[in-house]
Amino acid sequence: MVKKNKKGWIRIMEAFVSILLIVGVLLVAVNQSSAASGDTAEKIYRDELIIIKAIEYNSTLRTSILNINEASLPVDSFSAGFPSNVNSTINANTPVYLSCSAKICALDDECLPSISISSNIYAMKRGIFASLDKYSPRKIALFCSD
Repeated sequence: MVKKNKKGWIRIMEAFVSILLIVGVLLVAVNQSSAASGDTAEKIYRDELIIIKAIEYNSTLRTSILNINEASLPVDSFSAGFPSNVNSTINANTPVYLSCSAKICALDDECLPSISISSNIYAMKRGIFASLDKYSPRKIALFCSD
């Protein structure tokens, strides 16, 4: 009788260890898939930063943004009042796997995307404050979707 009891406890321990192994494998798999999506977001934000800095550091593009009439703000990249040289810089620096649009707003306004949201949208905003001869603070928001 004592031997049968030992066999029962051994089977219970085997079942417990196998459940722990299965749960451990599942946790590792879930953790790797969530880390991969985090890497994608990080890559998209890096690409957005490259586009924003290309606009921010170019004095001609900054001047184009600052010359937009205050009354016509906000202006998105689909409207006629958006500077074409800024739009072409965004299109030239946008990677193939992204679709990006921009919006220029007054500094104290919210810059929300004008497009319908059907997938993940990654946003980055920067202040454009002045050029060599003009101070007229604006905000440019870049919206990219994968």
